[in-house]
Amino acid sequence: MNLSEYEVMNYKQFLKALHIHKADCDKTEVRLASDIGVKSILSVRNCFDDRCQIVSDSVLTKLMEVLKLDGFVLWIGGVRKYYIRNSK
Repeated sequence: MNLSEYEVMNYKQFLKALHIHKADCDKTEVRLASDIGVKSILSVRNCFDDRCQIVSDSVLTKLMEVLKLDGFVLWIGGVRKYYIRNSK
């Protein structure tokens, strides 16, 4: 993996990208919940909490995969870093 192909984002920037990909997706919250393996649409909604990340990195990563958002969450020095592939 070449990290230079990815942009480091803060949580707010990451959420903006996540919202854009969700808007481009034709799946309902029920379908998204099923696809990421959670029991409730509340877990899907919690992925978009604008205060802080309240779902696990695993759930968030699965949602990114389903929404075709190429990125990942990485912990560095006890702090989450959000990486999304550059669209260039």
